[in-house]
Amino acid sequence: MLPAGFLAALLVVAVQPPDEQQKDRPKSRAEAWQPMFDRAAEAYAIYRDREHSQRLQVHTAPLYKWKAASAGDGLFGSVYVWTYRGCPESVASLWRSVEGKTSLMKHELHSLSEALLEAEPVPGHPWTPKAGLPREPIDSAPTPAAKAPARLAQMRRLANTFSGYTEAAGDVRRELRLLPAPLYRYESTDPDVVDGALFAFVCSVGTDPEAFLLLEARQTAEGPRWRYALARFSHADTFISFDQNPVWKSVRGVDDTFAHSADYTYVLLNEPVAEPEPPAAEK
Repeated sequence: MLPAGFLAALLVVAVQPPDEQQKDRPKSRAEAWQPMFDRAAEAYAIYRDREHSQRLQVHTAPLYKWKAASAGDGLFGSVYVWTYRGCPESVASLWRSVEGKTSLMKHELHSLSEALLEAEPVPGHPWTPKAGLPREPIDSAPTPAAKAPARLAQMRRLANTFSGYTEAAGDVRRELRLLPAPLYRYESTDPDVVDGALFAFVCSVGTDPEAFLLLEARQTAEGPRWRYALARFSHADTFISFDQNPVWKSVRGVDDTFAHSADYTYVLLNEPVAEPEPPAAEK
Protein backbone atom coordinates (compact mmCIF):
# COMPACT_ATOMS: atom_id res chain seq x y z
CA MET A 1 0.00 0.00 0.00
CA LEU A 2 1.32 3.44 -0.89
CA PRO A 3 1.84 5.87 1.95
CA ALA A 4 -0.88 8.51 2.38
CA GLY A 5 1.62 11.33 1.86
CA PHE A 6 2.59 9.97 -1.55
CA LEU A 7 -1.05 9.81 -2.68
CA ALA A 8 -1.61 13.37 -1.52
CA ALA A 9 1.38 14.54 -3.56
CA LEU A 10 0.02 12.82 -6.66
CA LEU A 11 -3.33 14.52 -6.14
CA VAL A 12 -1.68 17.96 -5.93
CA VAL A 13 0.18 17.35 -9.20
CA ALA A 14 -3.02 16.16 -10.90
CA VAL A 15 -5.03 19.27 -10.05
CA GLN A 16 -2.19 21.75 -10.47
CA PRO A 17 -2.94 24.17 -13.38
CA PRO A 18 -0.56 24.12 -16.37
CA ASP A 19 2.26 26.62 -16.47
CA GLU A 20 0.64 29.98 -17.24
CA GLN A 21 3.41 31.09 -19.56
CA GLN A 22 3.17 27.84 -21.52
CA LYS A 23 -0.61 28.11 -21.71
CA ASP A 24 -0.53 31.67 -23.04
CA ARG A 25 2.28 31.10 -25.50
CA PRO A 26 1.12 31.30 -29.15
CA LYS A 27 0.44 27.96 -30.81
CA SER A 28 1.76 29.00 -34.22
CA ARG A 29 4.02 31.60 -35.77
CA ALA A 30 0.99 33.29 -37.34
CA GLU A 31 -0.66 33.55 -33.92
CA ALA A 32 2.52 35.10 -32.51
CA TRP A 33 2.52 37.76 -35.24
CA GLN A 34 -1.18 38.63 -35.02
CA PRO A 35 -0.85 41.23 -32.20
CA MET A 36 1.90 42.94 -34.25
CA PHE A 37 -0.40 43.16 -37.26
CA ASP A 38 -3.22 44.53 -35.08
CA ARG A 39 -1.00 47.23 -33.56
CA ALA A 40 0.32 48.27 -36.97
CA ALA A 41 -3.22 48.66 -38.35
CA GLU A 42 -4.30 50.71 -35.33
CA ALA A 43 -1.28 53.02 -35.74
CA TYR A 44 -2.48 54.36 -39.09
CA ALA A 45 -4.45 57.62 -39.04
CA ILE A 46 -6.08 57.92 -42.48
CA TYR A 47 -8.24 60.83 -43.60
CA ARG A 48 -10.41 61.43 -46.65
CA ASP A 49 -9.65 65.16 -46.77
CA ARG A 50 -6.53 67.30 -46.62
CA GLU A 51 -7.85 69.20 -43.59
CA HIS A 52 -7.94 65.95 -41.58
CA SER A 53 -11.53 66.56 -40.49
CA GLN A 54 -12.83 63.22 -41.83
CA ARG A 55 -10.86 60.46 -40.19
CA LEU A 56 -11.46 56.88 -41.26
CA GLN A 57 -12.39 54.27 -38.67
CA VAL A 58 -10.17 51.19 -38.56
CA HIS A 59 -11.83 47.86 -37.89
CA THR A 60 -9.29 46.41 -35.49
CA ALA A 61 -10.45 42.81 -35.91
CA PRO A 62 -8.99 41.53 -39.20
CA LEU A 63 -11.54 40.81 -41.92
CA TYR A 64 -9.55 37.87 -43.18
CA LYS A 65 -6.40 35.87 -42.43
CA TRP A 66 -4.41 34.22 -45.18
CA LYS A 67 -1.44 31.95 -45.73
CA ALA A 68 0.64 31.16 -48.81
CA ALA A 69 0.36 27.47 -49.59
CA SER A 70 4.00 26.98 -50.60
CA ALA A 71 5.68 28.93 -47.81
CA GLY A 72 5.26 26.57 -44.87
CA ASP A 73 4.83 28.58 -41.68
CA GLY A 74 6.62 31.64 -43.01
CA LEU A 75 4.32 33.69 -45.26
CA PHE A 76 0.99 34.78 -43.84
CA GLY A 77 -0.98 37.93 -43.15
CA SER A 78 -4.20 39.65 -42.14
CA VAL A 79 -6.53 42.02 -44.01
CA TYR A 80 -7.97 45.18 -42.42
CA VAL A 81 -10.47 47.78 -43.58
CA TRP A 82 -10.97 51.47 -42.79
CA THR A 83 -14.44 52.96 -43.20
CA TYR A 84 -16.19 56.32 -43.27
CA ARG A 85 -19.93 56.49 -42.58
CA GLY A 86 -19.95 52.70 -42.80
CA CYS A 87 -18.43 52.54 -46.30
CA PRO A 88 -14.97 51.01 -46.93
CA GLU A 89 -12.45 53.68 -47.89
CA SER A 90 -9.14 51.82 -47.55
CA VAL A 91 -7.96 48.23 -47.29
CA ALA A 92 -4.62 46.81 -46.15
CA SER A 93 -2.90 43.48 -45.90
CA LEU A 94 -0.18 43.28 -43.26
CA TRP A 95 2.02 40.24 -43.67
CA ARG A 96 5.26 38.54 -42.66
CA SER A 97 8.16 37.98 -45.02
CA VAL A 98 11.83 37.12 -44.59
CA GLU A 99 14.55 38.51 -46.85
CA GLY A 100 17.94 37.04 -46.07
CA LYS A 101 18.22 37.15 -42.30
CA THR A 102 15.82 40.09 -41.93
CA SER A 103 12.21 39.64 -40.85
CA LEU A 104 9.86 42.16 -42.46
CA MET A 105 6.32 43.26 -41.90
CA LYS A 106 4.90 44.12 -45.31
CA HIS A 107 2.36 46.94 -45.40
CA GLU A 108 0.19 46.57 -48.52
CA LEU A 109 -2.41 49.34 -48.82
CA HIS A 110 -4.97 50.40 -51.40
CA SER A 111 -7.40 53.30 -51.46
CA LEU A 112 -11.04 52.35 -51.98
CA SER A 113 -12.18 55.96 -51.71
CA GLU A 114 -13.34 58.30 -54.42
CA ALA A 115 -11.76 61.07 -52.33
CA LEU A 116 -8.04 61.82 -52.01
CA LEU A 117 -6.88 59.98 -48.92
CA GLU A 118 -4.04 61.13 -46.73
CA ALA A 119 -2.32 59.19 -43.98
CA GLU A 120 -1.01 61.16 -41.06
CA PRO A 121 2.70 60.36 -40.92
CA VAL A 122 3.38 57.00 -39.37
CA PRO A 123 7.14 56.55 -38.83
CA GLY A 124 8.57 55.07 -41.99
CA HIS A 125 5.20 54.68 -43.71
CA PRO A 126 4.04 57.87 -45.45
CA TRP A 127 1.16 57.34 -47.88
CA THR A 128 -0.63 60.00 -49.92
CA PRO A 129 -2.59 58.68 -52.93
CA LYS A 130 -2.70 61.07 -55.88
CA ALA A 131 -6.14 59.94 -57.04
CA GLY A 132 -9.35 58.38 -55.86
CA LEU A 133 -10.77 55.04 -56.95
CA PRO A 134 -13.63 55.66 -59.39
CA ARG A 135 -16.74 53.47 -59.62
CA GLU A 136 -17.83 52.08 -62.97
CA PRO A 137 -21.48 51.35 -63.90
CA ILE A 138 -22.66 47.80 -64.53
CA ASP A 139 -25.13 48.49 -67.31
CA SER A 140 -26.39 44.91 -67.51
CA ALA A 141 -27.07 44.60 -63.77
CA PRO A 142 -30.64 44.49 -62.45
CA THR A 143 -32.01 47.32 -60.37
CA PRO A 144 -30.88 46.92 -56.74
CA ALA A 145 -33.54 45.06 -54.79
CA ALA A 146 -35.60 46.79 -52.13
CA LYS A 147 -34.54 44.48 -49.27
CA ALA A 148 -31.01 43.88 -47.97
CA PRO A 149 -31.00 40.03 -48.19
CA ALA A 150 -32.08 40.20 -51.83
CA ARG A 151 -29.38 42.81 -52.57
CA LEU A 152 -26.74 40.51 -51.05
CA ALA A 153 -27.91 37.71 -53.34
CA GLN A 154 -27.63 40.12 -56.29
CA MET A 155 -24.09 41.07 -55.27
CA ARG A 156 -23.04 37.43 -55.00
CA ARG A 157 -24.34 36.77 -58.52
CA LEU A 158 -22.66 39.88 -59.91
CA ALA A 159 -19.36 39.05 -58.18
CA ASN A 160 -19.37 35.59 -59.73
CA THR A 161 -19.70 37.17 -63.17
CA PHE A 162 -16.20 38.62 -62.70
CA SER A 163 -13.16 36.41 -63.31
CA GLY A 164 -9.43 37.00 -63.47
CA TYR A 165 -5.88 35.76 -63.66
CA THR A 166 -2.33 36.92 -63.05
CA GLU A 167 0.78 36.64 -65.19
CA ALA A 168 4.23 36.64 -63.63
CA ALA A 169 7.75 36.44 -65.06
CA GLY A 170 8.17 33.61 -67.54
CA ASP A 171 4.52 33.82 -68.63
CA VAL A 172 3.39 31.94 -65.54
CA ARG A 173 -0.39 32.27 -65.54
CA ARG A 174 -2.47 31.65 -62.43
CA GLU A 175 -6.24 31.76 -62.33
CA LEU A 176 -7.86 33.79 -59.59
CA ARG A 177 -10.56 32.40 -57.34
CA LEU A 178 -13.32 34.57 -55.88
CA LEU A 179 -13.93 33.95 -52.19
CA PRO A 180 -17.61 32.97 -51.87
CA ALA A 181 -18.51 35.42 -49.10
CA PRO A 182 -17.73 39.14 -49.05
CA LEU A 183 -15.04 40.21 -46.62
CA TYR A 184 -17.06 43.27 -45.67
CA ARG A 185 -20.73 44.22 -46.05
CA TYR A 186 -21.50 47.95 -45.98
CA GLU A 187 -23.20 49.49 -42.97
CA SER A 188 -23.72 52.75 -44.83
CA THR A 189 -25.09 55.89 -43.22
CA ASP A 190 -24.42 57.82 -46.44
CA PRO A 191 -27.79 58.55 -48.10
CA ASP A 192 -26.21 58.22 -51.56
CA VAL A 193 -24.95 54.68 -50.87
CA VAL A 194 -27.72 52.11 -50.60
CA ASP A 195 -25.62 48.98 -50.09
CA GLY A 196 -22.32 47.39 -51.00
CA ALA A 197 -19.74 44.71 -50.27
CA LEU A 198 -16.02 44.07 -50.63
CA PHE A 199 -15.01 40.78 -52.27
CA ALA A 200 -11.54 39.28 -52.70
CA PHE A 201 -9.88 37.30 -55.49
CA VAL A 202 -7.21 34.96 -54.14
CA CYS A 203 -4.29 33.15 -55.72
CA SER A 204 -4.72 29.57 -56.93
CA VAL A 205 -1.68 28.46 -54.88
CA GLY A 206 -2.78 29.98 -51.57
CA THR A 207 -5.28 32.33 -50.02
CA ASP A 208 -3.35 35.58 -50.47
CA PRO A 209 -5.65 38.31 -51.90
CA GLU A 210 -4.52 39.34 -55.38
CA ALA A 211 -7.33 41.80 -56.18
CA PHE A 212 -10.35 43.31 -54.46
CA LEU A 213 -13.77 43.83 -56.02
CA LEU A 214 -16.02 46.55 -54.64
CA LEU A 215 -19.72 46.33 -55.51
CA GLU A 216 -21.89 49.27 -54.58
CA ALA A 217 -25.54 50.28 -55.04
CA ARG A 218 -25.65 54.07 -55.33
CA GLN A 219 -28.42 56.58 -55.85
CA THR A 220 -28.52 58.17 -59.33
CA ALA A 221 -30.94 60.44 -61.19
CA GLU A 222 -32.59 57.25 -62.49
CA GLY A 223 -32.75 55.60 -59.07
CA PRO A 224 -30.32 53.17 -57.39
CA ARG A 225 -27.84 51.44 -59.72
CA TRP A 226 -24.99 48.96 -59.27
CA ARG A 227 -21.40 50.11 -59.72
CA TYR A 228 -18.04 48.42 -59.23
CA ALA A 229 -14.37 49.17 -58.62
CA LEU A 230 -11.28 46.95 -58.72
CA ALA A 231 -8.11 47.29 -56.67
CA ARG A 232 -4.73 45.68 -57.34
CA PHE A 233 -3.12 43.62 -54.59
CA SER A 234 -0.51 41.70 -56.58
CA HIS A 235 3.04 42.24 -57.81
CA ALA A 236 2.12 40.27 -60.94
CA ASP A 237 0.24 41.61 -63.95
CA THR A 238 -3.46 41.18 -63.21
CA PHE A 239 -6.40 40.94 -65.62
CA ILE A 240 -10.11 40.97 -64.73
CA SER A 241 -13.10 40.28 -66.98
CA PHE A 242 -16.83 40.73 -66.55
CA ASP A 243 -19.03 38.18 -68.30
CA GLN A 244 -15.82 37.04 -70.12
CA ASN A 245 -15.17 40.55 -71.46
CA PRO A 246 -11.96 42.27 -70.28
CA VAL A 247 -12.79 45.31 -68.12
CA TRP A 248 -9.66 46.01 -66.04
CA LYS A 249 -5.95 45.30 -65.88
CA SER A 250 -2.91 46.21 -63.79
CA VAL A 251 0.36 45.77 -65.66
CA ARG A 252 3.84 46.44 -64.28
CA GLY A 253 5.86 49.18 -65.94
CA VAL A 254 8.07 52.18 -65.30
CA ASP A 255 5.39 54.03 -63.33
CA ASP A 256 3.36 51.03 -62.16
CA THR A 257 5.98 49.18 -60.17
CA PHE A 258 6.22 46.32 -57.72
CA ALA A 259 6.10 48.85 -54.87
CA HIS A 260 3.34 51.24 -56.01
CA SER A 261 0.82 52.06 -58.71
CA ALA A 262 1.31 55.14 -60.90
CA ASP A 263 -1.14 57.20 -58.82
CA TYR A 264 -0.07 55.70 -55.47
CA THR A 265 -3.55 54.41 -54.75
CA TYR A 266 -1.58 51.18 -54.10
CA VAL A 267 1.65 50.94 -52.11
CA LEU A 268 3.78 48.14 -50.68
CA LEU A 269 6.04 49.18 -47.80
CA ASN A 270 8.67 47.24 -45.85
CA GLU A 271 9.21 47.47 -42.09
CA PRO A 272 12.12 45.52 -40.53
CA VAL A 273 10.89 44.00 -37.27
CA ALA A 274 12.10 41.72 -34.51
CA GLU A 275 10.54 38.28 -34.49
CA PRO A 276 8.05 37.78 -31.64
CA GLU A 277 8.44 35.01 -29.10
CA PRO A 278 8.36 31.68 -30.96
CA PRO A 279 5.35 29.42 -30.56
CA ALA A 280 5.36 26.69 -27.93
CA ALA A 281 6.10 24.01 -30.53
CA GLU A 282 9.41 25.70 -31.39
CA LYS A 283 10.60 26.11 -27.81
